[in-house]
Formats: sequence, structure tokens, C-alpha cells
Amino acid sequence: MPLPQSPTSALFLFLLFFCGGRSFLFGGFFSFHLDGLLRLLFFQGLGGGGRGLFLLLLLFGLLDRLPAMASAAVRMWSGCRWRVWRRTWRRNR
Repeated sequence: MPLPQSPTSALFLFLLFFCGGRSFLFGGFFSFHLDGLLRLLFFQGLGGGGRGLFLLLLLFGLLDRLPAMASAAVRMWSGCRWRVWRRTWRRNR
């Protein structure tokens, strides 16, 4: 299988593995056969069905990461609030 030559294909491959990789390649939302998926992407190109698949991978990749990002934001926010509360409580003691 040839490596991607255009910057768009390289960006697509990057987004496939780093945004949609965990959910699509390791069985999160759907389980695709890796070889068949990559063959579909690079032999069809990004025109027509390839662009739709790109958007689908990006969407499910972001949906897969959303709970982790939300919980990290909540932990950071609550940790900041806890530190501020503890600091003011120590001052007011």
C-alpha cells in the first residue's frame, strides 16, 4: 500500500490515528478491519465517499474523547475551587 503523497492525505492519516483511532481501530463505536479501511481511504481518495468517511471518523473520534476531556475539565475546575476554599479557610481561621 503506498504512503500518502499529498498533505491532505497525510493530515487525514494523522487525524485517523490520533482523533478517531481509538474508537474506530480498537472497537469503541464500530469495529472496522484496519486493512480494508485503509485500502478504502487511499484507493478511493478524499473525493466523494472519502470526505464523508473523513468527517465520520473525525466526529466519532471527538465523541470518543469528549467524556475524558469533560472529566478532566471538571477535575481541574473542582481542584482549583478546593485549593481556593482551603486557602481562604486557613486565612480566616
